[in-house]
Amino acid sequence: MVVPVLRRWLACLAFLVGLCPVFGAATYRIATTPWMGWAFLDVADAKGFWREQGLAVELVNYSNVSYLDAQMARMVDFSCAMIGDAVWLHTHCGPVRILMETDWSLGGDKFFVRKGLTLAQLQGRPVGYYQNRYSLPIFLQQTLGGEFRHVLASPAAVFSPPDLVAQFNAGRLDLGVICDPYAQDLGPEASVVCTSATRPGSVPEGLICFRDVFERMPAKDLQALIRGIRKAQIWMRDTGHAQELMAIVQSRSFRDTPFRNLADMAAQMGNAPVHSTALMRRRNASGGGLEQFLGACRKFLVGFDPAGAHFRSRDLFDPAWTTRALAATP
Repeated sequence: MVVPVLRRWLACLAFLVGLCPVFGAATYRIATTPWMGWAFLDVADAKGFWREQGLAVELVNYSNVSYLDAQMARMVDFSCAMIGDAVWLHTHCGPVRILMETDWSLGGDKFFVRKGLTLAQLQGRPVGYYQNRYSLPIFLQQTLGGEFRHVLASPAAVFSPPDLVAQFNAGRLDLGVICDPYAQDLGPEASVVCTSATRPGSVPEGLICFRDVFERMPAKDLQALIRGIRKAQIWMRDTGHAQELMAIVQSRSFRDTPFRNLADMAAQMGNAPVHSTALMRRRNASGGGLEQFLGACRKFLVGFDPAGAHFRSRDLFDPAWTTRALAATP
């Protein structure tokens, strides 16, 4: 009787393994946050685009842009981030790998002042930032031009996005940088000076990890990760999926900051659009937009923070690897 029982047990085990393609595999933790430019992570998970390839992924939602702190503390393996912040991580916390640029903020980041006041008049007053790495000063330098000198001459005050809005609305702060979806809560006294749409490409974003995570991850898992992301990006760009997309993200990254309606979601998607296939490949190519931004970032840091300027773009990003990875995706 032992053999038939053993056979039945093995048959049940094989059935269970068939139901679970990631049985026994490593599970990769990825940080998410309420930002439509990175909603493809929610989509890839909800639609099973990683699971169907045998890749186990756990998404961890961090509100109020604390995802970068989680990456720094190695509580997650991967996160999306503004590219300037990836440079900050690389120069302050350890070697970083940018797998690819995935999207950019195109109006989702906004610099505002109190109505009736100029930057010259506000020079010396605290500038509110929702985080204190490199991306936001680079954004302001690229969009404000010569007026940026007034910001440089002013102290920085860092708040979580909801707190930053509250400080302004209470009259305790007169200028700052805020992002969607929190920008919609600014009071009527806010006057937007510029946004990330003022100069497209001033706030590029992408998928990042520490270099050691990249180096020890099997090549097939890396490819499955990229393939799942591309399938999700293509899926969410189809407007016919809008209702399902809203249901997905509001049960995940946006559960604490729900949309008012489909139009609200569409507006936030427009302010942080994922790249089309053609733009994705062009931006990530050798000499493309991502490498150009990294070069501009290094040049900016020579004057802004010289200690952070000692990096080469190829230390963080390998366009040849990314080009090959993208070629194997939809």
